[in-house]
Amino acid sequence: MQRFIKLMVLTLLLCLPVPSALGQHDLPVLPAICYGKVTIEGKCAPAGVKVEAITDGIVCGKLFTSENGCYGGPGIQSKLAVSGNQLDGNRIDFYITGSCNGKEYKQVKAGEALYWGSGEVKEINLKIESSPPSVDPSPPSPSGGGNGGGFPKKPKDDTNVATLSEKLFNYQTRVAENGQIIEDISISTDAGKEITQAKEEGKTTIEINLNCKDKSSIKILTLPAEVVKSARNMNIQLNLTDITIEIPASIINKLAANNGELEVSLQQGDVSAIRQEIAVSQEAQGATVLGKPIEIKANIKGKTSIMLPLTGIKIPEDPAERQMLLSNLAVFAIHSDGEKELIQGELVSDKDGLPLAIRFNTSKFSTFTIVKLSEKPKSICNDISGSWAESSIRNLLASGAISGYPDGSFKPDQKITRAEFTAVLVRAFKLTSTEGKIFTDTNLHWAREYIATAAAHGIVQGCSDTVFAPEQLITREQMAVMIVKASALEKTDHIKKFSDEAKVSSWAREAIDIAAGHQLISGYPDGSFRPLNNATRAETATIIVTALKKNK
Repeated sequence: MQRFIKLMVLTLLLCLPVPSALGQHDLPVLPAICYGKVTIEGKCAPAGVKVEAITDGIVCGKLFTSENGCYGGPGIQSKLAVSGNQLDGNRIDFYITGSCNGKEYKQVKAGEALYWGSGEVKEINLKIESSPPSVDPSPPSPSGGGNGGGFPKKPKDDTNVATLSEKLFNYQTRVAENGQIIEDISISTDAGKEITQAKEEGKTTIEINLNCKDKSSIKILTLPAEVVKSARNMNIQLNLTDITIEIPASIINKLAANNGELEVSLQQGDVSAIRQEIAVSQEAQGATVLGKPIEIKANIKGKTSIMLPLTGIKIPEDPAERQMLLSNLAVFAIHSDGEKELIQGELVSDKDGLPLAIRFNTSKFSTFTIVKLSEKPKSICNDISGSWAESSIRNLLASGAISGYPDGSFKPDQKITRAEFTAVLVRAFKLTSTEGKIFTDTNLHWAREYIATAAAHGIVQGCSDTVFAPEQLITREQMAVMIVKASALEKTDHIKKFSDEAKVSSWAREAIDIAAGHQLISGYPDGSFRPLNNATRAETATIIVTALKKNK
């Protein structure tokens, strides 16, 4: 009955006339909303487990489980919003990342559903029945020199991945007229039989591991049209010597529909040429080339995922130095149409938290190079001029406690995670690095040391005894508690009353009173505090800078 009422309300809203003020602009597409229970090996998932909705390899929504193992639902304020363009008719896959029963899960598929349309609410119960995938015990080291051996392996769900047999690959070397050595890699049409069998076993991804010769200048992989057809509705992951390319099923389906073969070529780029391009690039000026440039060409269109290894890049042992390096890593792309782009990407680490590669999405096959961005403040962020928090943002940027993005922006209105806020807080207050509590979901996290330091100083306690939920967006009441503890401010006689005090959690009331009494926070014009609203980067800068001044 409750679901029926929700659907009726949404239907009525969609049927309302468009206000004339909107003119001819289209109404925004409402996201689909999903919720349900999450069970892992028969037990209720703990709080802080990440649930991601992915279609065509693109994350179109994510949320963290609550205390009762749900990711939204009746009586729970937050639900998983699935949004994106032209999703109708596409399959949505749900993946789980987090700790449960003493085991780590990394993007393990837990359910799927067809996209049911804009604005509808749907219950989807997610379930993981088997143990998490194992991690390669001997990944390539990202420190030291040389080309390094092999590709960066990441944890994968072995129950969903089928690896093609090496006997199916044929390697042939030839010399081009310009003297370049070209290695042609073809895959036998017999691969179709293995792929068909993998489908019958419920596999969703075909993994192709190639052992190319280091002497070849150009590597060209060809997957026959017959094999491509057999791989319909499956993802393909290509692991070549220096790179991993993940091609979603949607692209394979389009190629199969046109009876096309898949062809991918890789060629080492010219480091000196990349340095010249960086020297004249406004966004990347001052960046240092760290990795070897790699030029990728492919006869496909659509968004794919690429991993570039950190082989040859020395990762500092000191936590602060390591974080400084990793936060300034980016991928410099030179596209075939002449466009240049800086891509931040995400770090892929091994089971011990050692960074192995940068993973990023792209819709263009180009020349990609790992670079270290200049640590000097480039024009201190191009999107803060005129912001209500401009002064605080500039102050915090100058201190090095927070940084902008590779494109020169700060994104003041972007929400901030619990891990990000903790790291900024620890750096801003210059807290002594101390061994503290390691939560089950921070052991492999980039902010592990910051969170442990904050815990040792009594600033954070986690969402439970074992879970910190580092990627969960921080709420305003959580922010108030942490800033009051970090600044060690005491209660004043000045008590500010907010109109929505009843919504404030009992554990946060005293901290909010203290923060308001010291004018660290002032609330909204309507007199509310909105304790469960997520804090933005601008709010973070303002409250931390104000607290630092009070703390002098």
